[in-house]
Amino acid sequence: MTTAIPLWITHPACTRHEMGPGHPESIARLHAIHDRMNASGLLPMFRQAIAPLAPREALVRVHEPKLVDYLLAAKPPEGSYLRIDADTALNTYSVEAAQAAAGAVMLGVDEVLAGKTRFAFCAVRP
Repeated sequence: MTTAIPLWITHPACTRHEMGPGHPESIARLHAIHDRMNASGLLPMFRQAIAPLAPREALVRVHEPKLVDYLLAAKPPEGSYLRIDADTALNTYSVEAAQAAAGAVMLGVDEVLAGKTRFAFCAVRP
């Protein structure tokens, strides 16, 4: 029965998003979660899924359209950052990672509501 199998949702872009040296929101968090789940023997029990990228239409349901459009158009050159505020910067992969994070949550909710799984874990960032 597939509903008994938990769902693990992630996306490769989430490992490429980073906001510069020393920032507390880092890939180390995802690595630590993955490593602990694997060491405990739990990770193999999950059905794996790659998150779809959330479309603009879904993002503007919860964020101002101007903000969504600004961020979707933002893509700093490789090796550089675009500072959004004092705590937030984007690199080349940040927008894709954010779309994947939102898409993961959307997929997880859809799978639970459809009765395909009892719970989903979204291993994503930012």
